[in-house]
Amino acid sequence: MLGADVRAPAGMAAFPLVSHGRQEGTLLVGRRSGQARFDPGEQELLADLAGQIAVAVRAARLAEDLRESRERIVRAREEERLRIRRDLHDGLGPLLAAASLQVDVLADRMPGAESSGLVAKVKSLIGQSVADVRQVVHGLRPPSLDDLGLAGVVEEHAAALRAAGLRVRVDCPGDLAVDSAAVEVAAYRIVTEAMTNVARHARAGSCTVTLALDAGRLRVEVADDGTGLASPHRDGVGLASMRERADELGGHVTVADLEGGGTRVVAVLPLPEASR
Repeated sequence: MLGADVRAPAGMAAFPLVSHGRQEGTLLVGRRSGQARFDPGEQELLADLAGQIAVAVRAARLAEDLRESRERIVRAREEERLRIRRDLHDGLGPLLAAASLQVDVLADRMPGAESSGLVAKVKSLIGQSVADVRQVVHGLRPPSLDDLGLAGVVEEHAAALRAAGLRVRVDCPGDLAVDSAAVEVAAYRIVTEAMTNVARHARAGSCTVTLALDAGRLRVEVADDGTGLASPHRDGVGLASMRERADELGGHVTVADLEGGGTRVVAVLPLPEASR
């Protein structure tokens, strides 16, 4: 199958692939040796076949367009969340802190039980506002990603699991830089979910986490020496959300038992062209 406006070479016939009035490509079919042309029955059969192929090609292209649109939306959403988080953290946060200090100054200048009660109420409202802003900021994007970067956050999570008795090794370049907010957040969610699953359900003694950039993609791998997918609660625990996060970005997640015992979770997330 070739694109539109293709001339058939000698010994072949061209059948346009047309669906909904749009030519999706051209089907080239070779004639038998010594055959000058297809007979009417063959022509009709091949034309019908071309029509069916055209419908399938159009459906595949529409599905690809939809996937690409979803990727763009997800990436734009995470970039906007990053912007809003920084605006709240760098703008509203300091303003609320300054307001709290001004209230303290006001309290010193307005002694008395009535004013003290009012000041305490205002302080309480400001404190609640600060807590609400922090909750919103954390919901938009894990603050530790901005503070530590992806590698640092993974190491921090590994340290918490080590404290609980699991041996965890993190294999990650020290200069790992993921310039896509969407990919960074997805990788963070996937790797922490996979590591938590190991600690909770795998009955594993050790776990190895690997992060690497390769050919415009971020590869995340979490492998353990536990009981494998056959153990209760392993298959399906968090896997749906991992796969959904990867699918949104045009990536994929695979889960498989390891020879000799254990499980490996691998996520491959493509980076946008501008980040490569």
